[in-house]
Amino acid sequence: MRVSFLDGILDRFGERKAAKRAAEQLSRDQTAAWDAYWATLVALTTRPEMAAFGLAAATGQQPASIMGDLEDAGVLRADVEAARSEAARFVDHQQLFNLERHALDLLVNRVVDNDGMVDQGEYGQVFACSALLGSDRMSPQSIARFQFGRINAGYLPDPVDPVSLILKRGESCYFDHEARLVAAPKGMSATAQTSGVAIPLGRQTGWSWLGSEDSATALEPSGFEVVDAGRVAITDRRMVFTGSSKSIDMRLSKLNAAWVAGPVVTLHRSDRVKPTLIELPDASEDLAAALLVLLTRSSD
Repeated sequence: MRVSFLDGILDRFGERKAAKRAAEQLSRDQTAAWDAYWATLVALTTRPEMAAFGLAAATGQQPASIMGDLEDAGVLRADVEAARSEAARFVDHQQLFNLERHALDLLVNRVVDNDGMVDQGEYGQVFACSALLGSDRMSPQSIARFQFGRINAGYLPDPVDPVSLILKRGESCYFDHEARLVAAPKGMSATAQTSGVAIPLGRQTGWSWLGSEDSATALEPSGFEVVDAGRVAITDRRMVFTGSSKSIDMRLSKLNAAWVAGPVVTLHRSDRVKPTLIELPDASEDLAAALLVLLTRSSD
């Protein structure tokens, strides 16, 4: 009886010890797989060959598909898939998704922060990496930041279908976003709460990204009064705010200057004494202002 009791204790002790060793080994395997996949992602986003390959794929030249064999780009698709499959054994889908999104965030930050612009080579690099990992890995913040860099370099984004605006014949829309029409209280200027940055329409060089680093946060400028909520659309002819009670239709030819103060874009118009203040969430205010400037320069 005593021997059986002791054997039971030893068995349970051995099981706990074996379980502890297995857990420690699993932890080491998880860390190794995670680190290996991250190293693969970093290598992918820093290889210069990806720029030429992505640009060729984006423009429809050969090789036509980024999901084909990446050997010509200096990166084997199999390497990425192998590292991802190994990591998937120990890490759940959402964690892998977040890791891939973080890698693309770092890539976009790097190419934009370099000079505030995204040239053709950088465009190809981001296109190739996002296509390989999945375009849904691009965060809203990175998409806005990337488009901002392209606009700074003189390239318009792809046209979009506005939610509430009816386009005129031949009119193209390049920006459509939820927004709020705001006003500064009496006795307070539009830029009294935060430091504003003037964007002269005649400026020929790009300007710096000032948007929030947290794309999930809709900033609330202290002291500004919300007049109406709705959407803002920017086309090649005009900027239109459509709210529940107010509507503003501004021809680009009437725009004198754009200011950014926190999440608020301040628009100075030649047909109004008071500026128009539009608040945009998700760090889209810089993108909207830069787009307005580019379109205004090229409009009639």
